[in-house]
Amino acid sequence: KTTEDFQYWSCSQYKVLRCPARAISGRRRQGIKPTIKLRGTHNHEIILECRKPGESAKLLKLIAMERREMEVLPEKRKRLPPGAAPPVECVLEGDNPSSPK
Repeated sequence: KTTEDFQYWSCSQYKVLRCPARAISGRRRQGIKPTIKLRGTHNHEIILECRKPGESAKLLKLIAMERREMEVLPEKRKRLPPGAAPPVECVLEGDNPSSPK
């Protein structure tokens, strides 16, 4: 993506490996040194060779399987009916000196 002031970059491996590395560079202007801001880190090593036809699809399937194995699904939460008060959690301990007797 390019705007009047900046160019936005993403890693060339974003689609296949979902690499989160990003960069934003200032557009070159006469007399002004361009700035570069980096975000995220690469989740892969340097890739020097082009993939063979069909390799990207195989790699996507493999990565998806690995993610599913590592993913811990959060416990499903029950929805309250409309207008119901949310549950209140409290801890009661033995004698409480501030409570009336």
